[in-house]
Amino acid sequence: MKEHAVSPSPTAEQTLLSVRDLAVDFELEGGVLRAVDRISYDVRPGEIVGIVGESGSGKSVSVLAVLRLLNVYTTGASVTGEVRFEGRDLFALTAKQMREIRGKDITLIFQDPSSSWHPVLRIGRQVAEVSVAHDTMRPNRVREHVEGLFESVGIPNPRVRYEQYPHEYSGGMKQRAMIAMAIANKPKLVIADEPTTALDVTIQSQVLELLRNVTADTGAALILISHDIGVIAEMADRVIVMYGGRVMEEGPVEQVLVSSRHPYTKGLLASLPQIDKTMSRLPTIPGAPPQMFQASAGCPFEPRCGLANDRERCREERPSLRQCGEDQFSACHFFEEL
Repeated sequence: MKEHAVSPSPTAEQTLLSVRDLAVDFELEGGVLRAVDRISYDVRPGEIVGIVGESGSGKSVSVLAVLRLLNVYTTGASVTGEVRFEGRDLFALTAKQMREIRGKDITLIFQDPSSSWHPVLRIGRQVAEVSVAHDTMRPNRVREHVEGLFESVGIPNPRVRYEQYPHEYSGGMKQRAMIAMAIANKPKLVIADEPTTALDVTIQSQVLELLRNVTADTGAALILISHDIGVIAEMADRVIVMYGGRVMEEGPVEQVLVSSRHPYTKGLLASLPQIDKTMSRLPTIPGAPPQMFQASAGCPFEPRCGLANDRERCREERPSLRQCGEDQFSACHFFEEL
């Protein structure tokens, strides 16, 4: 099989977002914690890319780094690598230029809608601020625009809801309003970070369907971050599996889920409940996630991997992403054995 440092890139015309060798370190009292360890991937216009992995695998930190938000909210963060959006190097832009992109061309939906809204400002006004900040829309048209957004995401009585405060919205309605804010300026890329975590199962399904529909209607690409591989299976065109700050496997979602070529992905899939089988206990991946204060020289999954069998190569040599199928890539030295 042909070997790659990263999966082969689409042409410049086909690439909306290009991430290369992105690494994020945090300087803490216990030492330097490497939260993201040289990951690379591409996002094409209009596609849905799922990023899946356990808590602490680096999913959310990686997209905050892409948006250059870590230095705003986190002290001691060091980010290296290259991120290009429509060919522009985001890490080379001024703070003002980056603010022009965030909220307009790239938008972010946070996982907890209850803590994402200013509690003493009306929700309609908060959504309107995003439209005004990135548009030349006349003030007398802004309210009409926001009410139209509310209607498009299924918020009833938009005129009444515009005047209400966050505490008057349910969790599901807050997330719908967050999606309305995200699409207010017709972005080219929407990043949804665990958008259904704080919602009950029925509302989760509605929010995911809404995300699928609004991105299809606007033509925006979507990066969907989740620890739930079932959500990714339902939503994504392509999936990136992360573990220990690294990309373990990448490829078309059906291909990866049906014919996984990495032991970690197989472990995630095996832990899902199956309606056609009766199990007294769900299978689990043995062991615990890696300590991130010391980046592993070899594969970070090696201590928990049933395929490694104490092989020196797994302990000492970092596996690169290698092609293991059509547009499918695995960071495992011995994926042929699966």
